[in-house]
Amino acid sequence: MPEAHAVPAPLSTAQHIDVGELIREVSEVLAAEQPLTQSITELCTLLAHAFGARSISILLDDPDRSCAEYRYDVPLGLVGESAAHAESIPLQIGTQSVGSLVIVPRSRGALAPADMATLETCARYIAVGLRNARLTHTNDDLERLIEVDPLTEVGNRRRFDLTLDSEWRRSLRNRESLSVVMIDVDYFKEFNDRYGHLAGDTCLQQIARAISRATMRASDVVTRYGGEEFAVLLAETDLAGAVAVAENIRLAIERLQIPHAGTSIGSVSISAGVATVTPSAG
Repeated sequence: MPEAHAVPAPLSTAQHIDVGELIREVSEVLAAEQPLTQSITELCTLLAHAFGARSISILLDDPDRSCAEYRYDVPLGLVGESAAHAESIPLQIGTQSVGSLVIVPRSRGALAPADMATLETCARYIAVGLRNARLTHTNDDLERLIEVDPLTEVGNRRRFDLTLDSEWRRSLRNRESLSVVMIDVDYFKEFNDRYGHLAGDTCLQQIARAISRATMRASDVVTRYGGEEFAVLLAETDLAGAVAVAENIRLAIERLQIPHAGTSIGSVSISAGVATVTPSAG
């Protein structure tokens, strides 16, 4: 009779894992203010190290694609060549599927029951965290879309109003100046009448890009206030600084040299007004 070979019992790493600490780390990764893809990649790395796995994959059910996979593999040379059995654990909330977690142990054989139990606990937290994170990202994306002018892709009037309100309160607390540059495209009705509305749309897009490039800081907020009017909010900016920004914008539009036969200078120009205030209570 051929000699029987005993199958080694699966070794557990769960006895070395503080489950509460692991759940805390999983929750911190999911709560971090970073792209969702980065959070999922960090989760794979965290779990691979915690369970001494050859690889960890999180397969996320994606509404726009069949599946999105995020994976961590132990570097070559740290694992042997023996085959390992992959275990798949569903990520779901009740009957709602979020995706699945796949672990490939470093050693042969199935994963120990204690490890599976710990991973299943993690999977429940991950499923809820991923669902919430995706909802948050979706809501953030929707908020951004609501505040963007679809033609020029700068902020719209809603963005202006919301930012003005928040910057006013911040300037009040910090006793800093707040400035606004209001911009109007000169003789724009005549431009539309002469060249057509399609050319007018292209003109506004060029102007919006030029204004965005001419502002100096990431905190400067460029918006389309309405029609051919634009507004730039400049936090912590005094009158001299706001006038300098307005002049930069005027020159940027001048350099575009967009033909406009309906004006005396022969090209599109703007008029800009500047207002500065240090908010006070009442």
